[in-house]
Amino acid sequence: LIGPLKQEALSLVHRFATPLAEAAGAIDCVARGEDGLLVGHSMEHHALCARIRDLGLCSGPHGASERIGLVLGGGPSGRSARATLLELGFARVLHVPGDEEHLFSYLVMLDKSGGEKLGFDVSHDNRDSLRVEGVSGGLTAAWNDSQGPASILRIRPGDLIVDINGASGSVGALVGQLGLDRPLSVRLRRPIDASGPGGEAVADLAALAALPALDVLVLAEPPSGGYHSITGAQWFQPTISRLKPVVVETIWPPPVEPVATEGPHFGKPSLAEMARASDCVLVEAMELFFERACLCLQLWTAPTGAAAA
Repeated sequence: LIGPLKQEALSLVHRFATPLAEAAGAIDCVARGEDGLLVGHSMEHHALCARIRDLGLCSGPHGASERIGLVLGGGPSGRSARATLLELGFARVLHVPGDEEHLFSYLVMLDKSGGEKLGFDVSHDNRDSLRVEGVSGGLTAAWNDSQGPASILRIRPGDLIVDINGASGSVGALVGQLGLDRPLSVRLRRPIDASGPGGEAVADLAALAALPALDVLVLAEPPSGGYHSITGAQWFQPTISRLKPVVVETIWPPPVEPVATEGPHFGKPSLAEMARASDCVLVEAMELFFERACLCLQLWTAPTGAAAA
């Protein structure tokens, strides 16, 4: 599953997502385990791990313990890339986040036909949504218990109720649905922690000038103004030319840089073009997508272990 379906599919996961899928806030493969329960996986992580290993960046006496990686942009791909580099043992994982707040969305079914208590407290001062302030029992506690302690589908304080039975757009519409004794289809959203799985946040790319090496540059979801809008973007070209990192695209189609007709960004080549001009190894997004699909098929068709959902 690719694109928005990655998050929608989480509603199908009866037990939990793998830790790295949860770290990314999205999944791209659902499979049924030997116990019959569905589990969400991040094949994006596995494909990136395999490609970095194939390029020899984890070999040698020190493995990846002396490697330096930089993740440009945020979103699930950015979080997954950071988690991957940290898991591989990179000495330093630098990251420049995107400027968009990413939300994990999931669906909960609560049957209030018998007048049962919902069992959560909400606040009304969150624009057109209701914020869950606490879980006190009732149907909500029963739902959470049915998901298991590790499930990302458990209702948590801080989650935002944005739609109930198709009603959305105002707090009044949501509160009105909560008062009905009928089955409730509740859509919630959860802000994904911008700090992510770890690493060193970089506010100004001038810091790249001091790097002794840069082994991997991962291109994730850029800020709305494009990669060249990042503070210190003038250091991209000299850094790529000097350190010649492996450049990995994770977004398809590749982000299109806003066209500048004047100013400092006018005529700037894309980062992929800079990598090619500097004879860097470039892993294009479609290569990773193909490898993710292959890994999904391997998981689904393995003679032992998880089977297709």
